[in-house]
Amino acid sequence: MNGITFILLGLAVSFNFIVILRKWKLKRYFDTMVDLTILVIVCFLFCGTFSALVTGTIASMFVSIWLYFNPLFLHEFIPSDEDDDYEDDL
Repeated sequence: MNGITFILLGLAVSFNFIVILRKWKLKRYFDTMVDLTILVIVCFLFCGTFSALVTGTIASMFVSIWLYFNPLFLHEFIPSDEDDDYEDDL
């Protein structure tokens, strides 16, 4: 492994943590917890080899970017009591 690989991996991990901290400052707590959970799961799943860890880190970074621009909110996962059947309205 050369030094460039370690530098790129360090930049990817630091970028990932910067995005997570930014979300925390924006008070997007649920989104932050989902992102941290994905990061921990990826780290445990891909800890066998260095190339798998690099792949998992890069994948987690892209998930962080996607979640930053498309935030998740807890109320989206709780079913509402509102009537969504529009057939009754006809």
